[in-house]
Amino acid sequence: MFLFRAKYDSYILKKAAGNYIRIVDKNAPASQIDKGVIKKADIQLSDDGTKYDVTVTYASAGEGTEENKNYQYDKTSGSVSGILNDILLMNTGTAGPQITIGSTDKPISEDITIDTAGFSEENAVILEGKPPIVVDA
Repeated sequence: MFLFRAKYDSYILKKAAGNYIRIVDKNAPASQIDKGVIKKADIQLSDDGTKYDVTVTYASAGEGTEENKNYQYDKTSGSVSGILNDILLMNTGTAGPQITIGSTDKPISEDITIDTAGFSEENAVILEGKPPIVVDA
């Protein structure tokens, strides 16, 4: 226990839910994604494959047009699951956003986990998608 404690002294218990405990660095920067009513998000691999390019579309505030903001996550320190959690936690709207992950040209192959511990029953997280198409050569 001592080795565990010494190694993780700078970390705090963030959430405990289900059968896991998440430990996060209390000094880590907050989400890159700004809070707001998020309508859409698009997560794609960068051209060089080392980053995730994320485009978030925010609903207009009043009579204006929707606003797109671009973010980049380093693939070595981030994951699609982490980006999804950021999007869901920073969305202040009542409806869930439409989220696109990868494309046929640049598919993203990764296990995805959504942390729903902070969400109420009324705001359920529903993931929809199509299985990848496999073509025999």
